[in-house]
Amino acid sequence: MLLIAIMAIGCMIAHSQDSLYIYYSGTAISKTAIAAIDSITFIAPEGYSSVKDFEGNIYPTVKIGDQTWMRENLKATRYSDGTVIYNVYENSDWEVSGVGAYCLYDNDTIKKPMYGAIYNHYAVNTDKLCPIGWHVPADSEWNTMIDFLKANNYIYDGTTIGEGVAKALGTAINWLPSAQTGSVGNDDYPAYRNKSGFTGTPGGFRYANGSYAYEGSAGYWWTATVADDNNAWCRGLYYSLSYVSKDNYNRHSGAYVRCVKN
Repeated sequence: MLLIAIMAIGCMIAHSQDSLYIYYSGTAISKTAIAAIDSITFIAPEGYSSVKDFEGNIYPTVKIGDQTWMRENLKATRYSDGTVIYNVYENSDWEVSGVGAYCLYDNDTIKKPMYGAIYNHYAVNTDKLCPIGWHVPADSEWNTMIDFLKANNYIYDGTTIGEGVAKALGTAINWLPSAQTGSVGNDDYPAYRNKSGFTGTPGGFRYANGSYAYEGSAGYWWTATVADDNNAWCRGLYYSLSYVSKDNYNRHSGAYVRCVKN
C-alpha cells in the first residue's frame, strides 16, 4: 500500500527555488517547483472509505476482494440501538458475566485509540455490536478474505502457495520482533507489511478468568461462529507466525472485533 507524505520547502510566498517534495517510506520520489503548481488535490486510495457507529466513532474501511472491512478495531460502548454495553473491570465479574460486556486492555483508557475495545462473545451474539448495515464476520467470511489474499499476491514471498498472508494483515509497528521468516513481527519482505490495509494490531486478549495477556505479541478477533454451547471461534495474528490462526475460546473470553459490510 502506497502511503505518501507531502512537504513543501521554503517561504509562504513561492519563489523559483522553492520546491515540493513527495516522500515514500522516507525517500523523496518527486520534486516539483512550487511556482509550477496550480493546485494540490488529495484523493483517498481506491477502496477506502469510512463508517460511523452509534456514538459517532468513525472507522476507516478497506475493500479486500468483494468484502469491505473496518481498518480499525471496534470502539463502541453502546450497541447499534443505543443500549449501553456493560463495562466490566473486575476479573471476578468478567468471569461470571453471562451478558454482553466490554473492557479495555488492562482497563487502560490510553490504549483505546490504539487497540479499540475488547468484547466477550455474548456481546457479539446480540447481533447489535456493529453499526447498522455491518456485522461481525462469520468464520467463513474470514476464510473468504484469506483465500482472496492467497490468490492475489499477498503471501509474503510473492507466491500463491501456502498460508503466509499474516504479514499482509498486520500493521508494521508495535509487534514484538521475530526471526521467523515471513512472520508479522519480522521486518523482512517490507512491501508486504499491511499490504491489504487491514491494519491488524497486537492488542492482546482477555481470558475467561479476567486476566490479560499477549499485548505486543498477538491480536485476536471474534467471529460470529460458535464452536459449541460454551466456545466460539477466533482468528488471530501472532508475532512469530506467518499465517492467520484459528482457535476456539470460551465465550466469557475477551477479543477484539472487526466489522464487515453487509
